[in-house]
Amino acid sequence: MEVFAGGKYRTIAIFFIIIFLALLVSSWRIISAHYVEASDFATNTLLIMRIKSFSLWIGNYSRVGFNHPGPALLYVLGLGEFIFFNGLHLVASPLGGQLLAVLLYNSFWITALFVGMIRISRAPLTALMVVSVFLLLAAWVHYEFFMGLWFPDLYFFPYVVMVISAARLAAGRTDMLYMLALSAGFLMNGHVSFIPMLGVIFILLCLYNIATYHSVADRCLIRRAFFAQNAVTIGISVLILFLFFVPALITTINEFPGPFADYAKFGRQHAPNSVSAAWGFISQYWGGKRYMLVAMVLAVVLLVGSARSARKENGGDVRALLASLVAATGSVLFYARYGVDDVSQNYICLFYYSVPLLFPSTLLLWHDMQWVTGKKVVYAMASVALLGEACIHVNRVPDYAVFYDRPDIANLYQAMEQHKGQGRMVLDTNNGPDWPPIWISLTGVDAYALRKGEDLFCVNKNWHISFTKEGRCRSEEVAHNNRYKVERAPNPLPALRPGDFESDGILFRRYVDPSAFAVGPLPVAGHNDEYDDYLLASGWSKAEEGFVWMMASEARITVPPVQLDSGILTLDLGAYLPKPDSRQTVSVSVNGAPPVLAEFTMSASRQQIHIPFDNPTHAGIDVRLVDNDLMSPAASGLSSDTRTLGVSLYGLDVQAR
Repeated sequence: MEVFAGGKYRTIAIFFIIIFLALLVSSWRIISAHYVEASDFATNTLLIMRIKSFSLWIGNYSRVGFNHPGPALLYVLGLGEFIFFNGLHLVASPLGGQLLAVLLYNSFWITALFVGMIRISRAPLTALMVVSVFLLLAAWVHYEFFMGLWFPDLYFFPYVVMVISAARLAAGRTDMLYMLALSAGFLMNGHVSFIPMLGVIFILLCLYNIATYHSVADRCLIRRAFFAQNAVTIGISVLILFLFFVPALITTINEFPGPFADYAKFGRQHAPNSVSAAWGFISQYWGGKRYMLVAMVLAVVLLVGSARSARKENGGDVRALLASLVAATGSVLFYARYGVDDVSQNYICLFYYSVPLLFPSTLLLWHDMQWVTGKKVVYAMASVALLGEACIHVNRVPDYAVFYDRPDIANLYQAMEQHKGQGRMVLDTNNGPDWPPIWISLTGVDAYALRKGEDLFCVNKNWHISFTKEGRCRSEEVAHNNRYKVERAPNPLPALRPGDFESDGILFRRYVDPSAFAVGPLPVAGHNDEYDDYLLASGWSKAEEGFVWMMASEARITVPPVQLDSGILTLDLGAYLPKPDSRQTVSVSVNGAPPVLAEFTMSASRQQIHIPFDNPTHAGIDVRLVDNDLMSPAASGLSSDTRTLGVSLYGLDVQAR
């Protein structure tokens, strides 16, 4: 497949080598260090380790509770780890192999950017100058784009290539169509929000193409002549893009209804932001609303003013690039309005910095550098600027590199390994302000243990998708394995009971299961501690004044052993119904028996659900609730509470049957 068909391969190869070596020399001291990762980088490792068995069909985790569509980026990182660390031993730690893979990854996209600029400008010297300006600006704005390992940074360069490739298609040309499919595939695998954003870009650029080339049959995207002339290229591009959706299709088959049901559910629960908030969010990438407004007005003026020259060879290509920048801005504005759940978080759209940075580069292309008299001088200056940017700006440790190396993770692992007992250690994590630092340490331990071939622990209370679905405790593990309540260690450290231990500032308190559950009603009111410590296994908020909220689509209650051969469990449940026509359907099953269904409406918003059970061994009772109709008060416009809420539990009652 000739992705760079028609290009000068020697120039392209030299460019790639120079870029890669410049980045490698500048960052070798960072890559060659020994690391023990934690936080997001450890959670990536939990998935990357599955690449060895070719069983990874999901993408990186999202903080809102699901995995993104595909593992393309994870395979890049995993191959870097397995080749450069496990295979060639070029780096001191697995994370170093991932970092080296990132340099190759970014060098590839920067080279593709260079090729795209050659196609637009038809002059390698001009293209080199434009790319140099763009890279210098990118390094000045956010140097982590070049060798950072955080996923929001890894979207930047493929997004730039996508914008350039989309511009070529908008001009009725297919010489970057393979690269458009490849870059779009990586983006959509990395974050599901790129699917609607790229859809908006495609629609807007199709309209631009139709308006500009409606009378030019072989360049208008909806004309038969265009498809006849480019049928093979279009077919292969569609196949490339389809391959990126194969993992999500496999996941849907294996875990129906699959990830897209999760994405749709999040969309229903999210309330749109105001137009003003969305505009303010994306204008920050331009340096402010005033600068963005000026740039957009100038872009529109240039588009309208150059309409007559749109079909000229170079003029039309540059104009299409400008149209692509405007379309990209429209798509991110759409995303900021309907998809961004927190407009205060700048990292969400770091990739969009590429549009403000490409804009001045486009202005350089507009005049095709005709004002330059000594092109050899320009070539030398551009080369020096490019290498200088790589050496000066990239030779810096990313701010988040504190999570690259947590040597204390080894000590925490050893302490936990000594106390885990048979099977996996069961952890009830703290969902208060202590959760983030505990999560950071536990992800590091999880990855550290997995690299040693050990599945050390599972998470029961306050499980998050970042621990992977395999890291969630099964009911039999909760019932029989060593179980600990995890919290930050206070200073001074309190007296430890038998089985308790402390390491790395984290206190593990051994869970003591009550010998038996007293038959009879137990309301949440007045018994918060019993519910928080013993009964609420997973999927619940902390007990409030008289009730507790279900906060996950699946929640569990574990009732300690009951001295009954059979009985009836009664759950006193209320539903969150923000609107008169709201409904919630909940299924409740006990010890794996067929579920009992209950539907809540405004006229039946609180109900007592009675579930019979058999208990010949006098064991504990495992209760599983499933509610796929969780709703957010914020999405309903009732409050600023962004939690997704299901039914509320007011109490339970166990009686003989």
